[in-house]
Amino acid sequence: WILFESDFFPVILLTAPMKHYLFVFALCLCSVTNTKVVVHDTTIPYTPSMAFGANIPNYANARFMREHGSTIIKQTGVQSIRWPGGSYANKIIWDNDFTNVPYFKQFSHDNAGWTFTWKDTAAFAKQNSLEVFWQMDAAVGFIYGADVAARIAANFVGNMTHLGYKVNYIE
Repeated sequence: WILFESDFFPVILLTAPMKHYLFVFALCLCSVTNTKVVVHDTTIPYTPSMAFGANIPNYANARFMREHGSTIIKQTGVQSIRWPGGSYANKIIWDNDFTNVPYFKQFSHDNAGWTFTWKDTAAFAKQNSLEVFWQMDAAVGFIYGADVAARIAANFVGNMTHLGYKVNYIE
């Protein structure tokens, strides 16, 4: 279970089991002045001066983002980004390893080399001092089960940590 607490609403994320899956219902009506996130027994304070973010979809051209992304981010004042942003999060596998999830191989072109990959996003976020809300493929859980989805997410966190990048948030 995950519990979000803020000055405005005491609980904004609840979990409820339905059939064989765990569905997460989020209500994002909270004050951002003093918010904390409780994941099991771990408390992470989160007190941004402004809660304003942007989807950075993986289908954004990587070259364009390298050349213009920092300027765009600075001009907008964005402090957080989501990757892969939007519906692509339910299509791609971050490392294109389809060994345990062969259904998703049909979407491998959606995570091709020209796209803004997870490595591009991590480097971009670090360079621009941005928080990333990493989206993992929820559809994996529906098709292959929560244990497979959890392993993919854990492998992602392990790889990011090994490369020296922080992973604070996973959707």
